[in-house]
Amino acid sequence: MSRKWNTEMYTVYVNDNHPDFEVKGEYVNNNTNITMYHKNCGREFDIKPSNFKTRGTCGLCNGVFKKSTQAFKKEVFDLVDDEYLVTGEYVTAKSKISILHNDCSHEYTVRPDDFLSGGTRCPKCFGNIRKTTEQYKKEVETLFGNSYMVLGEYSNTNTPILMLHNEENCQHEFMVSPSAFLRGSHCNKCGTAKRSGKFHYKYNPNLTDKDRQARDMQNGEIRKWRNKVYERDNYTCQICHEQGGKLNAHHLYSWDKYEDKRFDIENGITLCEQCHRGFHSSYGYGRNTIIQFEEYLLTLK
Repeated sequence: MSRKWNTEMYTVYVNDNHPDFEVKGEYVNNNTNITMYHKNCGREFDIKPSNFKTRGTCGLCNGVFKKSTQAFKKEVFDLVDDEYLVTGEYVTAKSKISILHNDCSHEYTVRPDDFLSGGTRCPKCFGNIRKTTEQYKKEVETLFGNSYMVLGEYSNTNTPILMLHNEENCQHEFMVSPSAFLRGSHCNKCGTAKRSGKFHYKYNPNLTDKDRQARDMQNGEIRKWRNKVYERDNYTCQICHEQGGKLNAHHLYSWDKYEDKRFDIENGITLCEQCHRGFHSSYGYGRNTIIQFEEYLLTLK
């Protein structure tokens, strides 16, 4: 099995076989461009390692890059007359260049290939100018006043941005895409609160506090707590040391009396079903303590 190439191996290859060149970038794979430097002409360029291994030359020195800025300007003029003016310097067909739209005086950057293909023209005139962070902040302020504040930097309509729900009883920061926020996806904390407890569509007003407590023993946070206890103890009973099987997470300080310890991982210990039943057979269910558990362990010796 051949060893996968890395930056060090590729650099050694270049130094040994093409000493006029220097590796400037990081090697990813054979088909991902890497930055190279040609010592003879002082030019940096990007090329696929597979292509460089085959050619071992500088495209500029070999005359591959024949197009000049002047030549590109002529191509633009032949295509659109003087509606557009090239204001930047041509590098490659894929390197963005500055162009001025004379009709509206808006200057922008575009890839030469994209412009010549006819698909990319003035973004201002065609309504494609990217919104700025300040513009998005103004939009949010117009719609929601001071209720929401934009904390992050705007990239585009689909990239999540950091927002603040600026209400006195909330002050929650959250991430949301601008498009989703403007469609109504607002503070997730307040949204959860409005859908929880007595506001939940499945809320049963006929349940007593005791009924809810019994239900909660099997749901939500208690399940997360139980799994963390099992993981910490390597899914092994801490009395008989049997791994796997039917396990229980025992509260050293019982659920009913010690509410502040209900979800404390240190208040849990993994027991198999038989050992768990043995403890409660001796000390009953409810108002249990860690002292009782230590006493129980002594009786097993």
